[in-house]
Amino acid sequence: MFTPEGIQHLLKCTPEQMQRLTTTITSKYRQQWGLWEALREIYQNSRDETRKNPIIEGDDNKTTIYDLGDGLTIPQFMLLGLSNKKENSAGKYGEGIKIASLILTRMDYEIIVKSRDWIATINIEPFEGENIMVYYFAKTGEYTEGCRIEINGLDIEEAKELLENKFIDESISEIIATGVEGEILNGKYVGKLYCKGIYVSDLGNTIFGYNLTNIDTGTDRNFANPQQMEVQIGYIMRRLVNRELVADTLVRLLEEETYEGKNDYIKLNSIFADEFKKKYGDVVISEDESEKSDVVHKGGKFMTIPTYRLVSELRDNGIVTAQQYIRQYDMKLRQESLFDVSGLDERQYTIYHKSMRLIEKTKMFDKTRNDLEANGEIMFIGQNKLAGGYSDGSKIVICTTKLNNVPTALDVLSEELIHFTYGCGDVTNEFEQHRSAFIRKITGVLLKDNDVIGGI
Repeated sequence: MFTPEGIQHLLKCTPEQMQRLTTTITSKYRQQWGLWEALREIYQNSRDETRKNPIIEGDDNKTTIYDLGDGLTIPQFMLLGLSNKKENSAGKYGEGIKIASLILTRMDYEIIVKSRDWIATINIEPFEGENIMVYYFAKTGEYTEGCRIEINGLDIEEAKELLENKFIDESISEIIATGVEGEILNGKYVGKLYCKGIYVSDLGNTIFGYNLTNIDTGTDRNFANPQQMEVQIGYIMRRLVNRELVADTLVRLLEEETYEGKNDYIKLNSIFADEFKKKYGDVVISEDESEKSDVVHKGGKFMTIPTYRLVSELRDNGIVTAQQYIRQYDMKLRQESLFDVSGLDERQYTIYHKSMRLIEKTKMFDKTRNDLEANGEIMFIGQNKLAGGYSDGSKIVICTTKLNNVPTALDVLSEELIHFTYGCGDVTNEFEQHRSAFIRKITGVLLKDNDVIGGI
């Protein structure tokens, strides 16, 4: 590395003016970092200071990166973990510019740092069989605005090529949506992930690029926490409102293997549903191809979508799923097949009549058989249309297959009367309590009513 005389020449100072600070950082620290990482930290440090991109100047043998901010004190530049970063800065570990200087020195570049009234450089020197980082610095007697870093030996074109498309700010035209989670990017930023405006990694096959506000990228800043990333990207998709862009995005979500289409946290706004209906019409959706035959058999148009998340989001925005369609179709078929008590044959009517007589004697339900029939609140449906019975809140429906004997009819009628009267669903504590009370009361009725028992 440098000799004392070389360092004095670099700092343009006398031996008396030059000061030395030995660190405990070896030259192997951040061994995986190279030129890009070093430039990233310097560039980022300036952006954090001024909220603007720094100025880059130089030639084929020198690159200078500087800003016009408040600058650094000597301790802020040299002491690991010490930082003057503002809130919401990209950097937060207090080591970026320090380690960047080490990396560049390790790569045999000459580093000169100037700020306020001081100048400094880095040297790598032997210590007990290892090489460690050593600072040399001096007061200049003149004031340097901001922080200025000169990298001797680095071609400015090489530096610019490494930095190209690696930093973004509010002035770029490719920002197409913005929210608290971050920004959706288009154009040359597609397929790239940024955090607070700084490149993190490539995403692979994506519809957009993303600049996220708050993800953990680690100290190497080249890896994003997958779940944090998916959550923020999933939610930020709701920010898309341009209909032409939404239409194109929807097609790619549904018909291509993209990162967004497989995201388990994706959120879509209602514009996606509107555009879906424009393009695909009244198509029924599902992630399960096996549901196609049921939908088509019932006269529907079917479309398979890559993930349950997309199916769920489109369903919540008004697109019909296969299960909804089949249920609606069956319900319509049932409604068309319903008939009142006059449609029962003699045996069915007798069993129904006896069962309701017994139920009325329990005095558990406000409405009698005559009340239900008069109000159209009890209806029947033929064989193969319904497994047993149901109550939709406005009426009770009983399948005639359950009117073959009194015990079976009692069971179905009492259950649906509980649902209808008390408004409780199956497998609830309230339902089970009413069911148990009915069993106790009907048992008492049967033990007393020999007339009815004889007819069962």
